[in-house]
Amino acid sequence: MPSPKRGPFGPCRTCNGEIPPHFDGRAKYCSDDCRRITQREQTNKWKADNKDAVLAYKRRTHHKYYNKEKHDEWCRANKHRCRGYKKKWAKANPGLVNEKTRRRQAAQINATPSWLSEKHIEEMVKIYAKAAESSKQVDHIIPLQGKTVCGLHVPWNLQLLTATENREKSNKL
Repeated sequence: MPSPKRGPFGPCRTCNGEIPPHFDGRAKYCSDDCRRITQREQTNKWKADNKDAVLAYKRRTHHKYYNKEKHDEWCRANKHRCRGYKKKWAKANPGLVNEKTRRRQAAQINATPSWLSEKHIEEMVKIYAKAAESSKQVDHIIPLQGKTVCGLHVPWNLQLLTATENREKSNKL
């Protein structure tokens, strides 16, 4: 049995109310609010039914909306939460963490020249020991994996920095 008509345009598709006469003959909703509610419901239903497509879209477009400055500012203001997210991500992605660690280790091995003497190696061991004692981090002045230049893993390319200074410097000169 067809739905009862109310007014010249039939009932509103959302609330089943009367569509005002000032709308044109194609009107389906009694107001913009009813139209938005229906569209939101349809969108949410589609997203629930197509989770893979939504995830793929988010991955494709994430870089367009990512703002590194805002992210870094948020992380500085929410250190404990940021650390928690990183730990959670590392736990969920052990393969990627392992790959990143191995890539860094390989870069360090490849950046260590064969002509380095035992004296130089002893110097580097002392620098790393001093860092452990003073709770500082060893940083490469010219980064091993820089964007424009790659440094060597040699004693004269090492410096001691606090954790904050080292993270701020990252892989920059």
